[in-house]
Amino acid sequence: MSYDPTQWAPQTPDQQPAQPPVTPPAYQAPQPPAQPAYGQPQYPGVPPTAYGQPGTPGTPSYGGTPSNPGYGQPSSPSYPGYGQPSSPSYPGYGQSGQGNAPTQPSYGQPSSPAYPGYGQPGAMGQPAYGQPGIPGQPAYGTPSSPAYPAYGQPSSPAYPAYGQPVTPGFDVPAEQAPAWGASIPPGYVPPAPAPKKKSPVLLIVIIVLVVVLVGGGGGGYAWYLATRPKPVITMTSQYLDGATLVGATGTSFTLTGKDFTANSAITFLLDTTPLQLASPATSQSNGDLSSVTLPVTSTWAVGNHTLTAQDASNYVTKLGIKVEIVNPGQTKTPGPNGSPTDSATMSISANITVNSSSGTTQLTVKNGSVCATADDGQPHSTSGTDTSGVTYTESITKTCSGTYQAGKLTYTETASGLRIVYSDGLICGVARSFINRHLDGTFTSATALNGAYSTDAITLSCNMGVGNLPIAAETGTWTGVAVLS
Repeated sequence: MSYDPTQWAPQTPDQQPAQPPVTPPAYQAPQPPAQPAYGQPQYPGVPPTAYGQPGTPGTPSYGGTPSNPGYGQPSSPSYPGYGQPSSPSYPGYGQSGQGNAPTQPSYGQPSSPAYPGYGQPGAMGQPAYGQPGIPGQPAYGTPSSPAYPAYGQPSSPAYPAYGQPVTPGFDVPAEQAPAWGASIPPGYVPPAPAPKKKSPVLLIVIIVLVVVLVGGGGGGYAWYLATRPKPVITMTSQYLDGATLVGATGTSFTLTGKDFTANSAITFLLDTTPLQLASPATSQSNGDLSSVTLPVTSTWAVGNHTLTAQDASNYVTKLGIKVEIVNPGQTKTPGPNGSPTDSATMSISANITVNSSSGTTQLTVKNGSVCATADDGQPHSTSGTDTSGVTYTESITKTCSGTYQAGKLTYTETASGLRIVYSDGLICGVARSFINRHLDGTFTSATALNGAYSTDAITLSCNMGVGNLPIAAETGTWTGVAVLS
């Protein structure tokens, strides 16, 4: 029997199974009685005859002559044709014999229990050809297990049988990929390997993970964010510009907060600049920030700002508070030293001292201007007695100018039309306007102020041959007390 040698060729590396296949038992062919080789003498003493050549007398040859008959023809009664019985002792091929038949079975029939016919089960553990040898071992040519296919059969759809062309979808198209073992055609360029297909199970796992992350994990992250500090501050001020908190040097803001990191130092920022506090602020164990006073100093630039708070864990108030910083005294803020605001209405009693003499005048401050009651631009008359006992009447018209701002007061009284008429007929007067009084003062507290006093020098022109009477300028000091109204 012959076999196709390609059926026994080793598999290519990519077609070999992950584990070596179970080796089937070697085929044990039945052992018929010894037969001479074809063309050799069947009996001792008969010489061999070359195939197709005439043999010796009595021995036929294949395709001979009348004296040497052809193969399968009788050469003589003693030598029957191939497959014909020569005698009862020697039956023809496939014929049962007589006499010695038990020892000479026909081809393919069992000669004895130890030698079964071809395809028949034998004895002594020798199975028929093509039948399994022992339990667990498959017959030759049949698959040993699902993991190990029969020789020459495909192991899986992705791996074709040995010697067969690759199917489409396996690395390269079938029309380009030659059968294994065949020569590669000229100019063949193998394409890049196709990407591996992802397992549907893997895709399902990925989808489940995404759902968990978005639904459960995302919710967990949202819950985590919800538990993080979200500090909030509230601030108040005594001074407002509409709804905006106002502050000035010398004033302060009062601030509270909540939801800071527990027991954390708190930093306040004016825009992005940290504020320096005399004593640091610290949140409580519950994250609240109790009342904190933020004094406004000269480092706070005049203008609009945003104030925020930040704890030591860098959690910052999301919404800042708008504040307006003004010069002291503006927008109803107090002036320096706690003086009344610029827009305050108040009366000031000023005690003026010139040399050793003193006198008192009343000033009124309203909407930033300063005047006296008589500074109305109308002529006013007063009566008196001079040192010599002569009575007189004085007439004068006075106007005022003055300001109050940021704790500072300036007052100027201007006189005009001065005329003095004495009871003895003397008349004196000043033809021009002059500064009758001038006061400069500064508040030293919310109600007290002091400053300098001065007047202009004037010359009186008199009748009755008296002529010009010069009056010197005066300087002095004054103190005042403010009463807000």
